Amino acid sequence: MKLSRVLGAVVAAAGLLAGTVYAKEEIQIMQTITNQKQLEIYAKAPELSETVSVQIGRDSCEDVQIVDLQEEQKKIQTLIFLDNSLSITEGNRGKIKKFLNTYLDEKYQNDEVSLYLFGEEAKPVIENSADGEEVKQALETVEYTDQNSWLIDAVYDVLKTHENDAVYTRVMIISDGVDEKTIGYTKEEFADLLGSTGVPMYAVGCVYKQNQNALEQFFALSRKTAGAAFLLDDISDENDIAAKLLEDSNISCITATIPEALQDGSEKAVQIKLQDSDGETEVRTQARMPFGEAAEAVNAENTENTVASEPEEAETTVEEPKTTEKETVLVEESESEAENQQNTEKAFDPVTVVAILAVIAGVCFLIVRKWKDGKDGKKEKAPKTKKEKKAKEKELELKLPEMPVNENARQNVIPMEKQDSDETCLMEDGGETLFMDGTNAGSWKDEILLLRLQDMDHPERVFQYPVAGNVFIGRTAEANQIVLDYDRSVSGRQCRVYAKGDRIFVENLSNVNITQVNSVKVERDIQIHSSDILKMGHVQMRVQLIRK
Repeated sequence: MKLSRVLGAVVAAAGLLAGTVYAKEEIQIMQTITNQKQLEIYAKAPELSETVSVQIGRDSCEDVQIVDLQEEQKKIQTLIFLDNSLSITEGNRGKIKKFLNTYLDEKYQNDEVSLYLFGEEAKPVIENSADGEEVKQALETVEYTDQNSWLIDAVYDVLKTHENDAVYTRVMIISDGVDEKTIGYTKEEFADLLGSTGVPMYAVGCVYKQNQNALEQFFALSRKTAGAAFLLDDISDENDIAAKLLEDSNISCITATIPEALQDGSEKAVQIKLQDSDGETEVRTQARMPFGEAAEAVNAENTENTVASEPEEAETTVEEPKTTEKETVLVEESESEAENQQNTEKAFDPVTVVAILAVIAGVCFLIVRKWKDGKDGKKEKAPKTKKEKKAKEKELELKLPEMPVNENARQNVIPMEKQDSDETCLMEDGGETLFMDGTNAGSWKDEILLLRLQDMDHPERVFQYPVAGNVFIGRTAEANQIVLDYDRSVSGRQCRVYAKGDRIFVENLSNVNITQVNSVKVERDIQIHSSDILKMGHVQMRVQLIRK
């Protein structure tokens, strides 16, 4: 039977975690998470090692400890998703209840269980209960109905809410396989979420009609994690599934303090070395680093300095010099005298002094003349009659661009102060304001939401812009408010950020390098939040939404 061969391959590969290399088969990384400044690695090993060390990249971690999870009474959580459609046959329903009851009777006391039934969406029957009897009673209320079941969408939405949980988490899904829904999250997006959370997934597949392909894809998702897969129709003793869950809750927890220099939000390789009487064992995995307070403080200071300095630059550019020609000559002569005095102290040759004075006088004359000519050239004839004034106003209206042209977006920060002081505003009915770049600032009394992006590979590059309408991001200055022209992997117009009610969404506009949010491709508009990672080509940006 082909399904039996598939299951054999699944069981053989179930212990492997994608992207992780093991020195010994008996040691397995179950999940790796970062909890503030601490790295937590949950590993299954026969016994505790005498010594352990953790290295991130080339840097060694301090305060490394290894403890037994259950002895330390650490909390874990198990999320169980049950497909309660009629595709689960009567025979399999009895097996499901049997192995779940066995597991609930013998489970670890600090294992908090949540049970969800899913059709088009996942509905909780009971959540975060450490009481096995309470969960068993909830299981008795389960009824199977005639409905469509969309595994990917239902589980994705719930798992996304647990993405930042700082506890050991595992997922069990009982279903007849992966759905073929054309609209919704894809299998690739679901696999990316499994990878970013690091949770082990236990797939319990049920045969129904000709669902072989759906089961193969279901088991393939499990193989990307440290979980396991079971074909319920082929297993001789369904309590083997309960035994696997119990075994994988009896694990060790390795903790280490992440060096401050590495707290930059990037994903890094982690090497763990365990040593006991049998020798040294090396285990490798990947972990995303947190953002350190020091780095955030430096970036915030740089941003404040840039915001504070730009209005002064604008002021200097806009204002005409107020000094007269006579004053300018006096200033230049004073500077000449000071410079002459310094040179005199170094050299007392009268000829040299006279030559220096002559050169300085000539330069001063040229500067004053050029400034005067430029000032005269910039003067425009002011309109005298009402007809001329209306013609001038008409000309200015015609200069309003259809799409924003933002050369200032090339700079690190586009400060709100500069926008408020420099850009002309046109008032429309209803008290709304339109900046000259085409964005809508909303009511004068409304608060302004600022989109702030920080390049994770180059933290000194910070961009920000008000989300008052559409904020286009891309490589060309003519079509975008935020311009990323330093990386050719970014499309001319990469994506659009916009507000919908009080929520902020991003829409992908690139056909070459699809925009991603937290490693998930933006196939349809996705809501973004502060601390999300927005990837455009090779550029990764950390998102901050600031209300002013």
